Amino acid sequence: MIESNLKCCLLCEKPLRGRSDKKFCDDYCRNGYNNRVKSAERPFLKGINAILFKNRKVLESFSQ
Repeated sequence: MIESNLKCCLLCEKPLRGRSDKKFCDDYCRNGYNNRVKSAERPFLKGINAILFKNRKVLESFSQ
């Protein structure tokens, strides 16, 4: 018998068993969900970080 109030994993949507406040079925799903959320929130910052990384490499080449 399937309960109608059964919670599901936020990433893979498998039914959860265990603690009542559980959100993910395992660490793989937890990490995948958080990586997806963070990458969707910050595409602008990701571009800035790429530019800064290139700038650091250029400056590093001049200091050697």
